[in-house]
Amino acid sequence: MPNQLPLEDGPYSLHAIGIGAHGLTFMDATTLIVDQKCVSVFIQTDKGMYKPGQTVLMRFIAYKPTLLPYSGTVEVSITDPNDNLIAKWKDVRLDSGVAFRDLPLSIEPPLGMWAISVSGKCLEGKQTFRVDKYVLPKFEVTVKPPSLLVSSDTSVEVTVTAKYTYGQPVKGTLELTFYLITRYYSYYGKPPKILRMSNIKIDGTKAFMLDSSKIRSLREEYYMVKTNLPSSGQLAINASVTEELTGTTLSGQGLTSFYSHSIKMEFHESTSKTFKPGLSFVARVLVTTQDNKPVEGNNVTVTASTHIESTPFVVQVVGGIAVLIYDVPTGATWLSLNAKCEDPRTGNIVTANSHPSISKSPSNSFIQLSTSTSSTQIGTSLNYGVKSNFEFSKLYYQVMARGSLIVHGFRQLNSSATNTSLEVCVTHAMAPSAQIVAYVITTDGEVVADSLSVSVAIGFENSVNVSFDVTEKKPGDDVTVTVKAAPDSFVAVAAVHYSVALLADTKDITQAHVVNELQSYDSSTPDWNNSPMRGFLQKKNILYGGRGHRVVKMHIAYLIKQASRY
Repeated sequence: MPNQLPLEDGPYSLHAIGIGAHGLTFMDATTLIVDQKCVSVFIQTDKGMYKPGQTVLMRFIAYKPTLLPYSGTVEVSITDPNDNLIAKWKDVRLDSGVAFRDLPLSIEPPLGMWAISVSGKCLEGKQTFRVDKYVLPKFEVTVKPPSLLVSSDTSVEVTVTAKYTYGQPVKGTLELTFYLITRYYSYYGKPPKILRMSNIKIDGTKAFMLDSSKIRSLREEYYMVKTNLPSSGQLAINASVTEELTGTTLSGQGLTSFYSHSIKMEFHESTSKTFKPGLSFVARVLVTTQDNKPVEGNNVTVTASTHIESTPFVVQVVGGIAVLIYDVPTGATWLSLNAKCEDPRTGNIVTANSHPSISKSPSNSFIQLSTSTSSTQIGTSLNYGVKSNFEFSKLYYQVMARGSLIVHGFRQLNSSATNTSLEVCVTHAMAPSAQIVAYVITTDGEVVADSLSVSVAIGFENSVNVSFDVTEKKPGDDVTVTVKAAPDSFVAVAAVHYSVALLADTKDITQAHVVNELQSYDSSTPDWNNSPMRGFLQKKNILYGGRGHRVVKMHIAYLIKQASRY
């Protein structure tokens, strides 16, 4: 989309008109959603919670989808829990993409959640912090329940740990409470039954093996069968530790969920929603535990059915994925996939189904992209196979990531063929996910295309490392912090006491936050197989005469803003 167009956010109609030698060749239209966002901003505070009279330290970091700093100006405002405007700074300049501000709180400020808002040209962000009266905790209580429970389990293992913020174990007494969180209690508004265990000695860590009969006793009479644990809902475990020396009591909670199966299956998102008669269909079945850990070594039976044949295949799970390559019969009009796997913990059969629709083409011409993996790393080469059910001599390709065109080109074959290959070098600009589109223009002008998405493990071009000179110091001693990064890097450091982090989120910027933000720039994936004229090429103003038309000599495209529905 040209940057110079003065577009507002909202839906537009993109109209394309093709004019050939003998007049109008085609006319088509599609809907576009224009998003003005082109810069990301992170708002960081030194703490997540402040006392009255303390000073809130703020840092704003703005960067482009390329991860290069944004050096414009922004407006910053702060509101209290009553939505009163407390402070406002205009034209805050970002030096190397970073700006700083601070706000001294009064002695009696409104308690609750405050908000920091940052806005500017094609960017906006919001962050919150809490103002409250509090006492810093001296130790932390953590509860480690089982990662999951299935209805046939006979015991529940729980570990409670109490440690001072400097790492030493806490001596004292422990009280445990167990209760169920289910739809039954939510629907009827009844308080749950509670199982309580008191006066337990603890010295840092205490492990329990609880018989499942005690958990089953928490089930209401609503449940007709009490011989097993629930198959849904959660088990909440609260632990309160009272310190032996001072009598201070602090608490922690753990949650674990009930399931009827210990594993789950689904067809991976890289499995196409359409199939192409006469070409291979690649199905990837994702097999994980209920807490999303990949399963290894299990066998999955995948039955591929058409009106012509029904064939079962046994494939092994490797790294949580079972891959089936099925050659679709030429005359197939529908395809159904059924996957089955035995749950190693319960012995039950877990299933998953997929019903891809048939691809559409005026001439029944198809091409297919394939690759051996759905994820890769920066610096590697990704090899794609390209097959078709017709001969071609020139293949075009484009790679998109973060909403931008990264690579494009074509491959000229020495002679016409029905298959070839593409090699794409994976760069930083393709993380965290990229889409490759390959297409062929047939002799009668039809655009025949296919696309695949690939996940790219993010790697930052500027590698940053932070370290302390020692792991332990006495109060009042100096600590040396070493930061290593590329030459001329702008470095911003934040430090906070561990006990403060126990009270509230410290608003740190993590790699996961950056990855999620980069993914927000990705545009929607076009459905090539159901409409060869719509989608990627049209949005990029590379307009060809699809649906059997010949390539036109000129094209006209224009936008019409759609009226608001509200």
